[in-house]
Amino acid sequence: MGMGIGDWGLGIGDWGLGPIPNPQSPIPNPQSPFENLLKFQLIKIIELIKKIIHIIKVFYLITG
Repeated sequence: MGMGIGDWGLGIGDWGLGPIPNPQSPIPNPQSPFENLLKFQLIKIIELIKKIIHIIKVFYLITG
């Protein structure tokens, strides 16, 4: 078979999760504030693009 007990064939290695945070660290996740800010900014950019698209659709609807 080639698969060991508990091996689901998913492979081993880096799944892109980054370094494992140290549970003894006083900072729960040092990258968390930056990641939260980045996610917030991306959400705001997406909302702005949606608003611009809506304005363009309304403009074309009015001017026909």
